[in-house]
Amino acid sequence: MEARVAPETVKKPTAAISKTLPSWAALETAMMPLGMILVQVFTMVTLLICKLALNAGMRPFVFLVYRNLIAAAAIAPLALIFEREMWKKVSLVVWGWISINAALGIVLAMGLYYHGLRATSAAYSVNFLNLIPIITFIIAIMLRAEKLILTKRPGKMKLLGTLLCVCGAMVVSLFKGRRLHLWATRLLRSQAAATSPTGLHHGMVAGTLFLCGSCLSYALWFIVQARLAKVFPSKYLVTTLTCLLGSLQCFVVGISLGHSRAEWRIKWDLQLLTVVYSGVFNTGVTYVIICWVISRRGPMYPSMFSPLLLIITTAMDSLLLGTSIYLGSVLGTMLIIGGLYAFLWGKGKELQLTAAAAAVAQKQTEALASVAMATTLAEAWEALEAMFLVHSKARISNLRMMLSTTKKGNMTSSQYHTKMCAFKYELAAVGKIIYDDEMAHFILNGFDFEYNPFVKSMFGRVGSVSLSELYSQILAYDMHL
Repeated sequence: MEARVAPETVKKPTAAISKTLPSWAALETAMMPLGMILVQVFTMVTLLICKLALNAGMRPFVFLVYRNLIAAAAIAPLALIFEREMWKKVSLVVWGWISINAALGIVLAMGLYYHGLRATSAAYSVNFLNLIPIITFIIAIMLRAEKLILTKRPGKMKLLGTLLCVCGAMVVSLFKGRRLHLWATRLLRSQAAATSPTGLHHGMVAGTLFLCGSCLSYALWFIVQARLAKVFPSKYLVTTLTCLLGSLQCFVVGISLGHSRAEWRIKWDLQLLTVVYSGVFNTGVTYVIICWVISRRGPMYPSMFSPLLLIITTAMDSLLLGTSIYLGSVLGTMLIIGGLYAFLWGKGKELQLTAAAAAVAQKQTEALASVAMATTLAEAWEALEAMFLVHSKARISNLRMMLSTTKKGNMTSSQYHTKMCAFKYELAAVGKIIYDDEMAHFILNGFDFEYNPFVKSMFGRVGSVSLSELYSQILAYDMHL
């Protein structure tokens, strides 16, 4: 009896552990989109209360001084816990790069943005936040830090996304259109109007120029951050030092602009709430969530949730502050969202292809090293065989992706059929056979909506179909179009 009981008592903990791991993975998968949604909510609340605080007379650079001090205090414990040894590597060169990083990211990017927010509205200014990846991409091309390959689909999608975002920004800025009466509730408008001093709002033209300058500064800031990450690979310590230097620089700028002593006093009202909330949640907590998500899903994942910020900020700005929504802003917003997703799709595909090419190159380098270290002819042959096997697997993966993504588009049926069959023959040449039934699915999935009746009839057909028979039926269907 004891010999039978002992194995059961050993197996129960391992079974419990094996059941716990999938549940934790599922919980983490669900928490990542919820975390990014929470980030957008933090940013939206920050924009709205900042708009109210700026309307109440708070100066943008005064706000930035206190906000970044709070942010530095929130992130400094993480730097002390995880990056204590990095303090020894801080040199004059590193201080120089951090100073440039603070000047671009805090003084110029944030300073110009909050001046633009004060002159316009939260719903209007948030459109320009979605243009930052596009402006960064354009500047990177001008500086030859990134290439635009128009012969491939990812490059075409990036160019299309850039053009759509630029067109959307022009529509939002220049075309007003009809006013949309969505709701009559304006919960905070009377309070904002009562606390807003005379002459505080500048014209929309000045606000738009401030926001465009902020986008340009953000783009340059991201490029400097990429360089700083190579010079000083730190996360928490760099952020802490950047916030501290940024506060000092904003203080100097605020003094030079002639801010009085009374304007530097933070009152126990909306101003204090804005400083503490934006410093702790919109900088500290948001930074930790984004770093966690990027480590799990990559750098493109957080950008996919940016249009959500645009939508909820526009809705809440209109509902709470009474900002009018016009047809032009809605159309421009839709163009920006579509362009952003097109750009992110192209960028994501490029990153996948680059990672795959790097993996193949690494495998080939290892195989060549194995050939060089081989002591017998058999070992050298096995290493060469392994190298060509890696290359074949990469080629097969690329060809199958081409089969699944190629569309008929403007090609004739004959051209489309010939192109798809060429992929099939190339796969056969590297040892991967695609049978006619699977090939027929690839071909049918590439047709547009005009071929929907034909595609449905073929998918509903019982039995297999050869490629020659499928081709003849496609030509017969073309005669009826």
